[in-house]
Amino acid sequence: MNSRSRQGLSVNHVLRRVTSVWHLGIGVLLLMVSVQPATAAELKSVATIVQASGSAITVSSEGEKRSVVLRQSLFVGDSIETGANAWVTFNFYDLTRVVLRPDTKFLIREFPETTPSGKIILEISEGGARITTGTIAAEDSDRFNVVTPYGDLTGGRSEWVVRICAEDECEQLEQSFSRCSGYQSVTKRNRQFVAVYKGVLDLDYCPIQQGLNPGETSVFDPQANSCQVLDEVPCFILLDEKLGRGKLGKYLPRLQPVSEDDRQENTRPSRRPNSRAVQPRPRVDRPRRALRRR
Repeated sequence: MNSRSRQGLSVNHVLRRVTSVWHLGIGVLLLMVSVQPATAAELKSVATIVQASGSAITVSSEGEKRSVVLRQSLFVGDSIETGANAWVTFNFYDLTRVVLRPDTKFLIREFPETTPSGKIILEISEGGARITTGTIAAEDSDRFNVVTPYGDLTGGRSEWVVRICAEDECEQLEQSFSRCSGYQSVTKRNRQFVAVYKGVLDLDYCPIQQGLNPGETSVFDPQANSCQVLDEVPCFILLDEKLGRGKLGKYLPRLQPVSEDDRQENTRPSRRPNSRAVQPRPRVDRPRRALRRR
C-alpha cells in the first residue's frame, strides 16, 4: 500500500473519531437538559391572585421572592406573606378561595394539577385566613387538609375562619372595635380560634363528636392543651374586615351582651375619688324607741 493510501485511511479515521465525540457531546447535553428542574413557566399554576392591597410577597420553593400583584399565578411550594396592612385573596382552579388578613404566613404545600387525583394540603403558621372550599373538598373531605401550628383541619364543602392569636394582638384588635365592648368576651392571648360559617369542620386536636358546625367557634389553649367550643363567632373575627364580611347580620345577634353589672364594673373609675367631692353619709339603721303614752 502506497503512502497516499495510508494517508487517506488516517484522515478517515480522524473524521470518524471527531464525529463520534460530537455525537457523544450532543447526547450528554440532551441528558442534562432533560433532568433540569422545571421552571415556574413550565409548572402548572394552581391559583391566581384576584385581590391585593398593602404590601405582600410570595416566596417560591427555590427562595425567589416576588411582590404580590393582581392576576399573579401561584404554584405548589409558594408561600404568601402579608404585611401589617395587607389583604390578599386568591382563587384555586377548583374554586377554593382563600383570604389572608395582615401579618399572615400561608403555604401551598400540595395541590393536584387535575381534579380527579391528588390531595390538597395548605398550611398557615401565623395570622388568619378565611377559607371557602371548592369542588375537590366537596367530592371528598379527606382530600382537603389545612395544617395549623396545633393540628390539622379537614372538611368538605365549607366556609370558615382560622385565627392564630400571638401574645395579646387579638385583645388589642378587639379593643380597637368600640362595637365589641357591648358583648361578652373570652381570653384570646396565645389562643387559636376556628369559626365556621358553613358546613362542618373536623379538628384533630379538638375532640368534637359531631364536628364544628355553623355558628360555632373552637378556642384552643396550647398551654393547658384544652379546647373550648363557643356557640357564637367572636366579635373580633366578625368585625375584622374581610374575615367577617357579609356575616354580621347573621352571626352578630348571637353574641351575648354584657350585663348591666359588668358594664358598671367596667365603667367604674379605678382611681380614688376627688377629696373635694361631696360624699353621701352612710345610713345607719337604729332601732326605734317605743312611744310613751301620755
